[in-house]
Amino acid sequence: MYKKEIIIIGDYMKKCACGCGQEIIEKPWHKYEGVPDYLPGHQNRGKKRKKKKVKDVNPKDRQKPYQNGFWIADQIKNRWISKEQLAKECGVHVSTISRYTKESGINLNHLTEEKARTYEDREELFMVFHPGTKNKPYNIKANCVFIETESFGSLHFTHEEGRSFYPVVRKGFVEGVGLGYFSKKQNPVIQEAEIHLKRRGNVYQVDLIKPTIVKAYESIPIDKQEYTLALKEHFGNVKVVWIKDG
Repeated sequence: MYKKEIIIIGDYMKKCACGCGQEIIEKPWHKYEGVPDYLPGHQNRGKKRKKKKVKDVNPKDRQKPYQNGFWIADQIKNRWISKEQLAKECGVHVSTISRYTKESGINLNHLTEEKARTYEDREELFMVFHPGTKNKPYNIKANCVFIETESFGSLHFTHEEGRSFYPVVRKGFVEGVGLGYFSKKQNPVIQEAEIHLKRRGNVYQVDLIKPTIVKAYESIPIDKQEYTLALKEHFGNVKVVWIKDG
């Protein structure tokens, strides 16, 4: 049987067209289709994919309602449902809902704080958690770590001015539930407290905040012992943690 002889023509070296500088060694089979311009896997290097300019399109002009991040925000605010639940109703993946929400510059923290602020005018104190929070008991007794959201400088205790603490804290982390926002600003001197919550619709009414740890600043203008006594008189039997400010 006739055996075809394969001949390698010369020792020609060709550079890869992607710009990597590597040489393409001529192979016997290249004589049929020619020496390729790229090494395997290098043909897409340096080529930028054209991304869809979704931001140039008005969200209201899109065909599907869930393609409008503001519509998604209204659904969450009005019905207080999770993104996962809304995605299931729309028949899309939750990442699709997140993408359009992010495009509109809206996130769950903004929505949760905004909902908490709607209860500011009420006499009762409320706490609001992210929509779709997994742990949904009607009564919650847990430890809460308060998180400062604003700062007005050092906190000083002064008998003359009659204002011992500035209420600037609005959010806290409740064990077993997650991050939540208060309807009213709370005392920033409180670091940790036992908190009792009762479910009221899709928010929680705060029945009790019992401080367990409070902080004091070392730059206070009065005697530390006197300040410690004042803190314990105001908050009860609590642990006082001294903090260096400035």
